Amino acid sequence: MTARYFHISNGLRGAFMPDSTSTVRVFSIKGLKAVLEGEARYLQDTHYGASKRAIARLASEAWGLSGRHPYPVVMPLRPHGGDTYHYGLFVSVASRDDYEQGDI
Repeated sequence: MTARYFHISNGLRGAFMPDSTSTVRVFSIKGLKAVLEGEARYLQDTHYGASKRAIARLASEAWGLSGRHPYPVVMPLRPHGGDTYHYGLFVSVASRDDYEQGDI
């Protein structure tokens, strides 16, 4: 199996700095989905919710990205009871070097 690498971050949409970011290595789309579910679980504790369907859609879209994709894919999030999707969970392609250097 070939490893694939992704940058995963979350924060305000349109902001310059994410709240958190990490670089992960996964071997399957199921692995990527598990990582994204973990991030979504963390965000749920901070009052942002995401459905399993939305997480699966984000994992599928991110898995299909090529190595030269210029921007991340995003799953917009809104606070529980809120009316705007101002927060997001972002996924973009990373390299092995990015992963080995640690979080950016």
